[in-house]
Amino acid sequence: MVPSGTPKDVVKRINAEVVGALRQPDVAQRVQDMGFTLVADAPDEAQAFMTAEVERWGKLVREANVNPD
Repeated sequence: MVPSGTPKDVVKRINAEVVGALRQPDVAQRVQDMGFTLVADAPDEAQAFMTAEVERWGKLVREANVNPD
């Protein structure tokens, strides 16, 4: 996650560094031990995934009439 408007070359560099770190066996194991599933995607794929998740969970929250109170 980066602020909107971050230059694409900066996004690509951050993505490459994060993916590289997550491919280290000890880092991958620690992340998995915390209950996360590792998905090392390209920035555009990650954006599409996040957009779909916001839509998915937003719909469920609205249908269940969940409110923050």
